[in-house]
Amino acid sequence: MQAIKPESLKRCEDDMLLADLLFVGIGGFSGAILRYTLSKYLGKYTAFPFGTAFVNLTGAFAVGILAGYAGLSDRTNLLFISGFLGSYTTYSTFMLELYSLLQKKRLILFLTYVSLTFAAGFFFTLSGYWIGQHGLSFLL
Repeated sequence: MQAIKPESLKRCEDDMLLADLLFVGIGGFSGAILRYTLSKYLGKYTAFPFGTAFVNLTGAFAVGILAGYAGLSDRTNLLFISGFLGSYTTYSTFMLELYSLLQKKRLILFLTYVSLTFAAGFFFTLSGYWIGQHGLSFLL
C-alpha cells in the first residue's frame, strides 16, 4: 500500500477549487445574461423599474425553493445559488434605481419600489422555501 503524498492532496484541492469556480462562473454568466435581457425588456416602457423588481422577486422565490430543498449537492448550490442567482438578482442596480427615483422626486414610486421589493421579496423567499421543503404535493 502506497502512502498518500502531501503534494497530491494539494493538487486534488486545487482541482476541486477550480471545478467549484467553474460551476459558479457558468451559473454567473447565465444569470447575468438573463437578468440583463429581462431588465431591458421589462423596464423599457415605464418609469417604474419593473425589470429589476421582476428579477429580484423571481430570484428570491427561486433561492427559497433551492434553499428549502434538502437534496441539492454542494456543486448544484454553487451553480444555481452562488452563480446563477447571485448574478441574476441585483442589489446594486436596485439601490441605483432607488437613488434615481429620489433624484427625480418620484417619492411614491420610490416608496412603492422599496415596499414591493422587501415585502414581496421576503414573501416569495418564504413561499419558495416552503415549496422546496414540501414539493408540489400540497396541490395533489
